[in-house]
Amino acid sequence: MNIKPERQKATHCGVLEFSAEEGRCYLPAWMMTQLGLDEGDAVRVDSAVLPKATYAKLKPQNLEFLQITNPRAMLEVELRKWACLTKDDRIRVVYNEQQLDFIVQDLKPKNAVCIVECDVNLDFDAPEGYEETARPGSSRGPNVMPVAPMPQAAPASVAKKLVPFASGGQRLDGKKSRHNSEVSTVDEITSTTEIPEAFCIPDYQPGQLNFVRCDYKCREVLLEEQREAAKAGPGFSVFEGSGATIRKPRY
Repeated sequence: MNIKPERQKATHCGVLEFSAEEGRCYLPAWMMTQLGLDEGDAVRVDSAVLPKATYAKLKPQNLEFLQITNPRAMLEVELRKWACLTKDDRIRVVYNEQQLDFIVQDLKPKNAVCIVECDVNLDFDAPEGYEETARPGSSRGPNVMPVAPMPQAAPASVAKKLVPFASGGQRLDGKKSRHNSEVSTVDEITSTTEIPEAFCIPDYQPGQLNFVRCDYKCREVLLEEQREAAKAGPGFSVFEGSGATIRKPRY
């Protein structure tokens, strides 16, 4: 802790080794900058027992953080070099010869926690200076095909009228059948529809068709094999030769 009244800042850390002279402590440069210390300033060191961390939220300060393929795995390795975290602290890790800074935004269960041999749910905020840009054509959902217009049925006025049994009938006794003036009419079911308007798909991409073919021999190869078999001469054929019988034929 910096004991200067105008720069009273505190943080938590672990001791690397007890090899310094009595009355002296050696701090990394980034910690001295965070506490506002100059070389030779007086600090107060107290012992503290911190709870195990369960949650931590970090805010990257470098846009190079977005280029890391697996940031959680990287921090899992780098944070093993740390003993504890304090809220609002600025920590620094080195990855691929790059210095990456993070602001500790939130911690649970307290504002200062121990991260030695514990499972921590790690969360990230957007890096400093990051601006999310809208992707072109993002107004329409991905892989959404335009809906083709439904064919419209012809108006009812165009539909033909069907009058059933309007041609009359014949009786067996030759008399004329009575004509019933009350004849029901029904609308003829028609399949007349309008042709839908043509539409285009601007982002259409052609696919790939795979034609599965069996390994057939072409006609020229078959004819060549037949000619070679004919040149080789006749082979063995079953049931060839003359037959024999026990009885002598009668003449």
